[in-house]
Amino acid sequence: MIKIALTAMLLLLAGTATYADSLDLNFHDDAVRVVYGSPIGDEARGMDGELGVLYTENSENSDLLAHAGFLVSGQSRNGHQTFRIGLGSRLILADMDSHEAGAFAFGGRMRFSPLTRVGLGADIWYAPDITTFMDGERMHEYALRVDYQLLPHAFVYAGYRHVEIRLENSFDYELDSHSHIGMQFFF
Repeated sequence: MIKIALTAMLLLLAGTATYADSLDLNFHDDAVRVVYGSPIGDEARGMDGELGVLYTENSENSDLLAHAGFLVSGQSRNGHQTFRIGLGSRLILADMDSHEAGAFAFGGRMRFSPLTRVGLGADIWYAPDITTFMDGERMHEYALRVDYQLLPHAFVYAGYRHVEIRLENSFDYELDSHSHIGMQFFF
């Protein structure tokens, strides 16, 4: 069942990417992540939805993690400096080796731009035992990045991501813990 849900999310992501408001692609030797984001309702309200897929593989197995979520965000501007923060929730489904897990995670992201065209960003997501289901007991993800606005609607960046799910047998399953490079486009 989880493979059907992951496939449906991936097809939805692929089918809407051509009309995307933002498309984020990042990768390293063993993983690739694609995230599509779009405003929900009136842009002035600051609510964004996103769909994302993380695919990882190593010498032993391959894993797939998909998420659908929303963020309520806003920004403040002081001269050339911009600070943007968002808080929200994600539904996460993961297919790992011989385990499947799902979670409702809570968290957010921030981006601080101390200089024109340069930004520092962070994401953090956490799902406690009460909101984690199937083979999972809890889940967390955090990421850091430094970006540069190459074009008016395109950023390139380098970052680090750590994604881990604690399984029912108290085993911490690490889906990804690696540096990556990426690009983000706004349409």
